[in-house]
Amino acid sequence: MCTRSGILARKLYPLTRANEQCERDGWLVARSEQCDRSPSQTPAHPTFCSFWPCPCSEAAIPGPDGACKLVACLAGFHDFPHWHTPPFALSLVPHTTSHSGAVDPSQRGVYCSSVAKPLPSVSTYAMATQVANLLKIGSRDRSVGWYDPPITSVEGPIRELLENYAHLKPEEVVPRIVETRDKIWEVFPWPCVGQFRFIDLSLCRQPSYPQILARLKAGDRLLDGGCCFAQDLRKLAYDGAPAESLFGLELQGEFISLAYDFFNDRESLKGATFIQANLLDRGNEEVQKLAGTFGIMQLGMILHIWDLEGQTKACERVVELLRAEKGVLVVGQSVGNVVGKEVPARGTTIFKHDAETFAKMWEEVGRRTGTEWVVRAKLDEGLGIDQQKRGWDEPSTRRLSFEVERV
Repeated sequence: MCTRSGILARKLYPLTRANEQCERDGWLVARSEQCDRSPSQTPAHPTFCSFWPCPCSEAAIPGPDGACKLVACLAGFHDFPHWHTPPFALSLVPHTTSHSGAVDPSQRGVYCSSVAKPLPSVSTYAMATQVANLLKIGSRDRSVGWYDPPITSVEGPIRELLENYAHLKPEEVVPRIVETRDKIWEVFPWPCVGQFRFIDLSLCRQPSYPQILARLKAGDRLLDGGCCFAQDLRKLAYDGAPAESLFGLELQGEFISLAYDFFNDRESLKGATFIQANLLDRGNEEVQKLAGTFGIMQLGMILHIWDLEGQTKACERVVELLRAEKGVLVVGQSVGNVVGKEVPARGTTIFKHDAETFAKMWEEVGRRTGTEWVVRAKLDEGLGIDQQKRGWDEPSTRRLSFEVERV
């Protein structure tokens, strides 16, 4: 008889953490009683299973929303933080089984088992992240790692904007933010929503912000692609940019409506243009009428939803929307990585850039479009990384900020 440890959590356990750290972070850690496998029968690789208390079984217990709770089975690896063996692939089938292995049609969930094909090129963390994304991103479950506790204070430019532009009383600011976050979560529960990124004024941090503001005041136009709450457009308006110079493109129409309510500016910002459309949809007549008319385009936290080819095509589309002249500017930020690479996400792959791979992508965009661009890009520890708020994400994740100018 040998003792095993298992972790039962509403969130998938980050496999690079020890149990004790997991407990300190508020995870529910449950150690099983005993396992009837002898040490010689312990698998050479750990098994992902979803049954507790025996972490060596392979059955699922459905959670309250019908999705199963996952158990990462340690299967005898007591020195778990130092485990570096390659994981097995996971098979996901739309049913659960009982402990005896019989299919139980009355239960709903996801069955996860190891298979005998090792994937040495895929890190343990990447596999855990892939499973978490498959099961959780898009879920309204508030126990996920990217749904932050309600904030209790807010300072800086966003408070100034909400008090002096949205005309909220000082004591109304924090409750309005928390209430609005929860409304957005019901529309589209992405990590950026759960972590209050809709109050992040990223554009004004760009080195070119004074230049952008001056250009808009002089008659140029800016398109914010994937604008979500368009908080950066509101900041520009507050700083003196004409509303008529501001355009936002957003796939989720609810975001546009909720943002008007949040900022109290249906009347004051009525000169701005918001279009519900997909950036890549060339069939949208309203967007096509504007193609080739913008001097500045912002891509705020949108590029990383695609793989490398998808991002390249999106940037080709950006070139079409900008005027065909030197000096037009693309600014923004994205989820990056210390080493640019593809990572699994939501059942597919996305690309997280470093500065070098981002510049190389724009070389390819230039080749395809017959244009030339100067790229200024850097990685930092924004997005809460510096505050260790992304425990659910890959430790090498960084924020990529960029300015790309046509020459």
